Amino acid sequence: MKHAAIFIDEENIYNWVRHRFTEPESPSKSKRHGLGFHKYFDVNKLWEYLSERGLKISKAVCFIAQSGLKNPDVVRKLYEWGIDIKPTVRYEYKSLLDPIMIVEILSTAYENKHVQTFVIISGDKDFFPVAKKLRELGKDVVIIGPDEDTAEILKTNFEYIDVAMLINL
Repeated sequence: MKHAAIFIDEENIYNWVRHRFTEPESPSKSKRHGLGFHKYFDVNKLWEYLSERGLKISKAVCFIAQSGLKNPDVVRKLYEWGIDIKPTVRYEYKSLLDPIMIVEILSTAYENKHVQTFVIISGDKDFFPVAKKLRELGKDVVIIGPDEDTAEILKTNFEYIDVAMLINL
């Protein structure tokens, strides 16, 4: 059985869920009240899919914006799923989520040699260089992201799964 590590870009998936499953917000109601993907994203389906592929989850981390932490249901649900939470911050109006996540992915690759498969749940093209490096290190890379929002460079160069297969409506 191969060991796998999962890294979730909460902002990326949250924005997709918000646009796909909710009414557009008016500018006056743009304040975010926590994560929305936990209502739709079925982690059990993800675990089942990875298990069917012979993968054992060694590490699962959700990189979450500070605003997502304000909703206690979100935090509780992530912990119930066995997912570690890594809060991220903004610096000069820019989220540091992607670079923090990239450092964690590379640290895992170098410090946990037994982890063979890296599952990146995001469609953001910023993860292409780290995914490419993982492959150079002999690791398997699975990208899970929204079909319409996942960068083509990720879809065509790595194993790709549409996040919609992990959604409950």
